[in-house]
Amino acid sequence: MKRLMVSIFCWGIFLTVLVEPAGARPKILLLSHFNEGLDADISTGDKTSGGRDAQITSGGRGYPFKNSLPLPEALDLTAESGNFCANLSYALKNNIDLEQGTVGFWVKFKREIAQMFKGTRVLFGMWIGPPGEQGYPKYHFWAYKVADSTEIRAHFSDEYQSSNWVCKGDISHWKANEWHHIFITWDAVSEKKRIKLYLDGEYVAECGPYYPLSTPPERFGLGHPWIGYRSEAYFDEFVIYDTPLTDEEVEEDYKWMVKGNELPYGITKKAVVQKVSETKEVKKEAVQEKPVFEEQKKEIKKAKALYIDKPLQIDGQLDEEAWSVASPITPFLLKDGKEPEASSKAYLLYNRSYLYVGFRFEEPHMDKLHCSYTQRDHNTWNDDCIEVFLDTKESPQTKFHFILNAANGIYDARITDKTYNANTKSAIYKGKNFWSGELAVPFNDLGSLPLLGGEWGINIARERYAGTKENSCWIGGAAYFNPAEMPGVLLFGEGATSNKITLVKVVNPGQLFFGYNIFTAQITNKTTDLLSLCSRIEVTSNKGLSLRKSEQDFTIRPDQVHSLNLPYTLLSDEDANVIFSIVQTDNKNVVFIGKYQIKDIPFFRFSSSQLKKLIPSYQRINETLSPAHFISKEMRSVLEKTETQISLFDNEVSSCIKERKNISTQSWLSLKEGLEEFDNWEKNHRIMYWERGPWLKVQPADLPTKVTRTTEIRAQLAKGELESASFMITNLLCLEGLNIRIMPGDLKDSSGKVFSKDRIRIREVVLVSTMSKELVANPLVGNEANIFFIPAGESKQIWITIDARGAEAGDYSGEITIKPLNLISGEIDSLIKLPLQVKIWDFELPPTGKNPLNVFIWTGGDLPEPDRLTVVKDLDEHRVNVVPLSKNRSGWMRGLEDQTKRTEPTMQWWQKGIWDWKVKVDYNYNFDDPFIKEAKSRGLKLLMGFVTPKTPQFISGLVQNLKELGFSHDELYVHAGPDEFQEKDVPMMIERGKIYRQLDPNVKYGPTVTTYGPRAPGAESIKRLTPYMDFWMVHMGQFYPQTEQSKEKLRFFQDTGLKVWVYSCSIWMNTLSLIDYYRLNPWKVWKLGLDGTGFWTYHTWQGDSWDPFDKERYTRYGDNGMVYEGGRNDVVSSKHWEAFREGVEDYCYLYLLKQAIEKADKRGKDTKEFKQLLSNSVDDVLNNPNLAILENYRVKIAAAIIGLEKK
Repeated sequence: MKRLMVSIFCWGIFLTVLVEPAGARPKILLLSHFNEGLDADISTGDKTSGGRDAQITSGGRGYPFKNSLPLPEALDLTAESGNFCANLSYALKNNIDLEQGTVGFWVKFKREIAQMFKGTRVLFGMWIGPPGEQGYPKYHFWAYKVADSTEIRAHFSDEYQSSNWVCKGDISHWKANEWHHIFITWDAVSEKKRIKLYLDGEYVAECGPYYPLSTPPERFGLGHPWIGYRSEAYFDEFVIYDTPLTDEEVEEDYKWMVKGNELPYGITKKAVVQKVSETKEVKKEAVQEKPVFEEQKKEIKKAKALYIDKPLQIDGQLDEEAWSVASPITPFLLKDGKEPEASSKAYLLYNRSYLYVGFRFEEPHMDKLHCSYTQRDHNTWNDDCIEVFLDTKESPQTKFHFILNAANGIYDARITDKTYNANTKSAIYKGKNFWSGELAVPFNDLGSLPLLGGEWGINIARERYAGTKENSCWIGGAAYFNPAEMPGVLLFGEGATSNKITLVKVVNPGQLFFGYNIFTAQITNKTTDLLSLCSRIEVTSNKGLSLRKSEQDFTIRPDQVHSLNLPYTLLSDEDANVIFSIVQTDNKNVVFIGKYQIKDIPFFRFSSSQLKKLIPSYQRINETLSPAHFISKEMRSVLEKTETQISLFDNEVSSCIKERKNISTQSWLSLKEGLEEFDNWEKNHRIMYWERGPWLKVQPADLPTKVTRTTEIRAQLAKGELESASFMITNLLCLEGLNIRIMPGDLKDSSGKVFSKDRIRIREVVLVSTMSKELVANPLVGNEANIFFIPAGESKQIWITIDARGAEAGDYSGEITIKPLNLISGEIDSLIKLPLQVKIWDFELPPTGKNPLNVFIWTGGDLPEPDRLTVVKDLDEHRVNVVPLSKNRSGWMRGLEDQTKRTEPTMQWWQKGIWDWKVKVDYNYNFDDPFIKEAKSRGLKLLMGFVTPKTPQFISGLVQNLKELGFSHDELYVHAGPDEFQEKDVPMMIERGKIYRQLDPNVKYGPTVTTYGPRAPGAESIKRLTPYMDFWMVHMGQFYPQTEQSKEKLRFFQDTGLKVWVYSCSIWMNTLSLIDYYRLNPWKVWKLGLDGTGFWTYHTWQGDSWDPFDKERYTRYGDNGMVYEGGRNDVVSSKHWEAFREGVEDYCYLYLLKQAIEKADKRGKDTKEFKQLLSNSVDDVLNNPNLAILENYRVKIAAAIIGLEKK
């Protein structure tokens, strides 16, 4: 077996890699690490990849493989173009075998699984069209996340072979921004011919028989170009094998990668590593004996960690040589600054993989050690223990807290979040009068690997329970037992085994400026031996990422002085440091290391080299904006200017390198000013929060009229009322999309009275398609965590509902916190605080059950079973006080189960028509008691709707049954006759009406009436029917807008002496005006003097409420529902449902003002101005359907109600 020794210098680390070929395994046909480009690392075949909206991330998004730290990259299928699925595709030839093989990849979803229920998310696929009847390709083999499900499926379908096989795996436990692995194998060669699915290294399912696609595709890939929704995921380590992996090989690959190794499996890497140093300022000279850090200031204590080449054996004893040269961290002091009874020492070491913490705690009472807690993340601090606090300085979120107790129980947390678990190693050793321990923390789990000379925050503490209880700390005594505060400095120092064998003098580190530079140094051999050395120059970014490096080997005799002249180039503002080091070639010990900072480099959020990659993406976003909008113009201008400045700078740098000189200062200043201008513009525009009224139409491309953050959200409402407010969030430049969490807080008034945050509901407004072929922002979708996703270049409306039912009057103030979840802290404001002011007036609207107006709604078609009590609650919340009971398909709504117990013959009563009296039926009333009882408890009434009862016995039994449940005649309405009855139906309705009146004269009957068309009943027919009815239900369009003809119709029905209700129904109802059609509906009812109003329909009447194009018939009506299908036991509200509710509440305002005027009149008060207000408000609002006018009158009416009550 051949061995290959490879030496490389990578990421500030010198590695000697010993490559040992593993045993025979399947051949890799394709392997993409996604570390460099879209077609990087393809091993064979067509190296040209293609795709849509696919890009490599800018760093930090990928799977944390060791070779890709500290900023691992990944494939990002951004899908910026809309709902088409982004993809990265490869040629089939030489890259995949349809007969047999294995595909594997890591995937990290950007959103929670529960938020991705709409649409199929294709992850991997090979396919060929044309589409079948359902829109999918007729021949395909792919893996996808299923719509409306928490499953991953491997699906093979071939219409020619009549094959359709599916393997299913549950991923309900997967979370957003969490890496998981998928393997799929296929085998048409063996007898079984199976497809197998593996998730996170474990076998899940299989199916078959599998045969190669009868029509081979030309390409395959990740994502999908024309079916389903965007995958909304990152991908990494995409691999294709030529044969199926066995279960054991799948497990081997998975465990290999989990340990941080990139594929292929089995390459062992034995690395001898020495870190490069970092100093805090540019130094013209550096000598070997120079200490790594300056003399400690009194107020800042520093702990030094020494570098070691090899991993430690973790046994808790601290008997390895490396610990003997580590600097002790001591003393540990009590809160009052005094020394404790038992002294403590700690030590720090590190290598490329781990930070090691060692400690020795003296203990005269070893027999009294507290060692109770052994389970992870339990109350280990209640035992004798050490506490270690670390701050990597990457962001406010990269602070860590580790506790190790005397029982070797571990507690670890990110700040206080103990769901964080690092792959720590630890051990405890107990001596005669001391106990000691070792704790190894992986840098991978800290998200950062420091350079030599780098500084972190640290503190170390001891809790002692044996003997005298003592809490002591390295800094601050017990006062600094706080994971948010690390007052000490952890300095990563030179190697613990470095040999002081040379004298190094840096003569000139070069100009340290852009262009061509020469580093000059002199090395003196202080030993009596001939030395073989290697000099290195490395250029790094401000985050320590290695950008360029070069080496030069040389030998030096004893006492010889050797001069070095090492050229290096500085290309852009991404270059931040030059690191010079001398290493022995035989044992790889670092002899000297120094770090030199490049002159005058401000650290903007993006360097010019990063911007060169990002500007095309920003320009694509700008193309989606309105060209005339000032933000679009500004963005176009600043991008063009920045791009030009970068290009001019790059050209001069290239020219200067050829001429071996530095660029002019003026060139750098021009670029610096341009970068600063872009940085400031980007900070102000990346994420914008701005005002937008809840009832205005919104679209994803909407932009604010000016660049200002929303300063305040206000709501004014009465007790017993709900009120809507909203604001917009625009994600203009966060390319990977923006996850935000919105957190309302408790509000308080001046007396300290609390308006609970539980009364504040947060939802996002979602876009849906309509029959008019436009997108409408309508459904209000929420989730328990209040986490919402906004794609790049889009705006989203955030909906706020304030609930004052049961609240006390007062002026409350507080704030809503908006937290971006996937942004690096410091780039923009981490938390946005939006002030929220809620004024609750000192009068109360009546509860829904006591509405002054009958508000009803009809049911539509089927809806997946929500909790029926949830439906009653929703109807009550939206002021529907007449609840429908329907004998139709919407069984979840009716409250009336299949109640018929037929004696003869089955279903004959239905087939013979609704007015067939010849069939005798024995009805068994089986009402859904929880539904009915809940409606009764809320004071709601019942409406038996649409399908007219078949027999007198039905009506009699129905009324009797409802009486037994506590309902009176006044709480039951029956829809009599066919829907919108015609002239021909009148004789039959009169005949039945006579019988109904004889059976129970107190039951309230009312038909829906059509007054237009040749089949409409005439005036005389309606008069003949009047004695047998109690109310009419007429379409609102017959009475409003008011014309002479509509006024005459209204007078006719009102002259019958019966109550007049109206209902509204139109095509494409979710596209109609939220103000005029929905909010002002009750205002129109008030104006007309009607007794009831309602809508058709509560939910979709056919198919899926989210899809207007799946209807069986009457497709022109689309989905006229007020709500949408939600998750289990829930419904999703809409903007027009909320608008109608607020209109009914407006009606209550008018009613309360009228009542207050009548009471004041009885007391002899002057109410002329209030009567004028009541009259003017209705006329002005209806004549000018403008929200500002409506809100102005609403405030005036509220003040009038309060004023009249005081009178």
